[in-house]
Amino acid sequence: MTDRPTKVLLVDDVRLFLELEKTFFRRQGCEIFTATAGPEALDLARREKPDLLVLDLYLPEMDGLEVLKRIRSDEEMKKIKVIIVSVSGKEEDIQACKHAGCDAYLTKPITQKMLLDTAAQLLRIPQRIDIRIWVEIEVEGFRDGEKFYGQSDNISIGGIYIKSDKDFPISTSVNLRFSLPGQESVFSIRSQILRTEKLPVTIGKFRYGLGFRFLDLSPQESRQIQTFVQKTMEK
Repeated sequence: MTDRPTKVLLVDDVRLFLELEKTFFRRQGCEIFTATAGPEALDLARREKPDLLVLDLYLPEMDGLEVLKRIRSDEEMKKIKVIIVSVSGKEEDIQACKHAGCDAYLTKPITQKMLLDTAAQLLRIPQRIDIRIWVEIEVEGFRDGEKFYGQSDNISIGGIYIKSDKDFPISTSVNLRFSLPGQESVFSIRSQILRTEKLPVTIGKFRYGLGFRFLDLSPQESRQIQTFVQKTMEK
């Protein structure tokens, strides 16, 4: 793999599934392209040469099996890794796709972990230890007696990204307080800012995006966050 972001083409005619898959892969740092019909998928595949194609079997205009066959017969596209995702668990559908050259066949509903595990295996890339999952929680921050507020965008065992009303220099240490959904315990974690960015005005009261690394998680806090991330990934 090169230093460029991994390119992923998502093809599904159900907008809900498409948005879920797009959000998931974007959190993994991938460059995302989407299509809702077979011909559109082929055009994008030819133009962008994605590393991975996640392809629904049932599509309008041209089904996923036909898209797969055309990709495998094209010299410029035949090495694209293809995951077929379908509501069909029929053996004839599975065998037809495997015979046509799909690299994996997943039956809906699928978990985020299942999709990530399959993608990582096909692309031969190590999975991030600190998998980030999307979650919106209220966060309080404290630095030298100054209090600020924010709302999380994602969290991992290693850190958290929040939208905030305050901006601080890189490497600034702060204390963050928050609770995870469905849990009563309150985390109070010393954290360090790794990145900061200005957010679009449409975000509202939050003007800055701050990426934090947790500095002193206790073993219990680490287990709690890890369990929350794993359970969320499996939904």
